Amino acid sequence: MTNEIFSALNDKRNRQEYLTPSELIDVCYDLLGDTTGKVLFDCATGSGQLLFKHNGVKKGCEIGENGYKMALKNNVDCVLHDYITLDDTNIQYDYVIANPPFSIRANEEQYNYLQSRYCFQFQKINKILDQWFVIKSFEKATKGVYILFPGLCYRQQEDLFRRYLINNNYLSSIYWFDSCLFEDKKVNVIVILLDKNKPNNNIMFRKYDDKYKLVKEEARTTEDIKKADYKLEPPHIEQKKEQIDIDAVEDALYLEFLKGLQNDISNFLFVKETLGGYKHFTKERFKTDLMRIVDKIV
Repeated sequence: MTNEIFSALNDKRNRQEYLTPSELIDVCYDLLGDTTGKVLFDCATGSGQLLFKHNGVKKGCEIGENGYKMALKNNVDCVLHDYITLDDTNIQYDYVIANPPFSIRANEEQYNYLQSRYCFQFQKINKILDQWFVIKSFEKATKGVYILFPGLCYRQQEDLFRRYLINNNYLSSIYWFDSCLFEDKKVNVIVILLDKNKPNNNIMFRKYDDKYKLVKEEARTTEDIKKADYKLEPPHIEQKKEQIDIDAVEDALYLEFLKGLQNDISNFLFVKETLGGYKHFTKERFKTDLMRIVDKIV
């Protein structure tokens, strides 16, 4: 069993896939809400980690054989296949929960499949696969929650994907997380909730820090996003301006001035006393000259 676990993990790492932090999984289930009686599907199942919390029927698709075997042992009704080219006609489910691989490009077989299936729906078939995991799996679902790379929010190659989400009013929430720890790798991610039964056109935007603490939230409408050219920017965080204590700065500068003056006087006295220079120097003359300088400055 231990060897199978390590083999499954190595398979995922070779495809740049990592175990999902438990905190993110909790966020996904909070967004989905009550899943009682629902069939959950993960289109990039791995060992079935995202489905562990669900007490109902679990379905999935996994490309790696070791991950597939682990998913079966974790009570996931799993298919061993590349999900992008999978004939999913007979797979039925209610909700999707998935953390598909980030920014992997389609091979020739995958690209040809996407062309044949989506060429009439989309003007251009982009080869970055993140969006296609979402589009394909959400076709049969009423809700879907996905952990994705933040580039989908702004990259030009995902513009049609964002328009698909916004124009169909599917996007319900989008959360930004900084530096999530995927095993030993820190990654910035977004979590999006798609909902075909949204009661309005509002979208909740939330920004979290690397401790999963909410920093800021705001609601926008689909019209707001369209006006922003379909870019999904995170909530703007006002940077706190450092308060400068002017009195403290002045005191520090004055002390530095006095310190410099003391060093100059010490050097002057060293020359006078050690080398016998400045024979006409007297303490009274120094005081008089110093006060004359002070009077000019102050």
